[in-house]
Amino acid sequence: MNQHYYDTLFSAAREKGLTISAAADEAAMAFLDGKPMGQGKKRWSGRDRHTALWSSEFLKALPADVWSQEPLRLALTQYLAQDRVACPELVARVAAIAPDVLMWATRHSDLVMRQDSPRWLEISKLDADQHEALAELTRVFLIFREAHQVRLDEVARLRNPLRELAPLDLLIYASLFAFEHQIPNLLDGRSRPNLPDVQEAWDAIDDILAWKLASCDESDLQLSETSLASSLRQHLIPFLFPSADRPRHDCYQAFLALLGAQVELNAFVHRSADAFSYDDSIRFERCGDHLEIVEVDADAIAAWRRDGKKFDLLHQYWLYRGMDARKRAVNPS
Repeated sequence: MNQHYYDTLFSAAREKGLTISAAADEAAMAFLDGKPMGQGKKRWSGRDRHTALWSSEFLKALPADVWSQEPLRLALTQYLAQDRVACPELVARVAAIAPDVLMWATRHSDLVMRQDSPRWLEISKLDADQHEALAELTRVFLIFREAHQVRLDEVARLRNPLRELAPLDLLIYASLFAFEHQIPNLLDGRSRPNLPDVQEAWDAIDDILAWKLASCDESDLQLSETSLASSLRQHLIPFLFPSADRPRHDCYQAFLALLGAQVELNAFVHRSADAFSYDDSIRFERCGDHLEIVEVDADAIAAWRRDGKKFDLLHQYWLYRGMDARKRAVNPS
């Protein structure tokens, strides 16, 4: 493999008369386009491309204004988004000559949710006295990490009462919640007070069931008629029909509590961390030990919300298309 591929591209562009800025763009665009791909057994991996680009000599002499160009900013973002290739000298150089570029790339690389990454360690080790803006970014990241950990701890705590349940048992309580709340919400299109959004609840239920499947014994997945009947008799039938067995309201309430905590965790990730990483229409400012959102671009905010609404409507569109198709299959005209 040609480890000097990007240096060769840069040099060839300069020989053709391109400026340093245009030549650097050409090399960065090749990287972003996944070039070189290689042939046969000598195919390049993503790691190979990262290694070749970040060891390129031409990067060492680039001025700040070139780093500010979109191709290099995006390439730097991809570097910070991976953990396999390290080039701390590059991070230190960009921090010295173009700290705003490094902050932009740090934000857009989703490092706020990956603070155990060696790439974040490279940034957090920079001299705070020389990089006050990056030092402030480190404080913001710390607030995010602590807030995330609080929500993770709450989910872990509320899982404990449900650890002894088999996946089928937990699925029963998820079904009870769905038929009590989700289906009525879906049919009349209205949300109930003190209940999560329909899609947020479904996503949280998926996460809860995924946790249970990942943590249960294999024997819990080997269902028989006997085990199925036992689970239904203990966890479902008492809710549906009067019987000598009292409904397990304790399990249902524990499920509801976990569901609420899971919704809160997911909302933190999607509405706070994702907005911090990808929404350029807002800025997170530190006020003591908490963060406040400052709107900086009203048009971009409207576009962000409009795109989110489009996504929700698209989900509903395909859901109803599927339901209609199912109805036609069952009751053909």
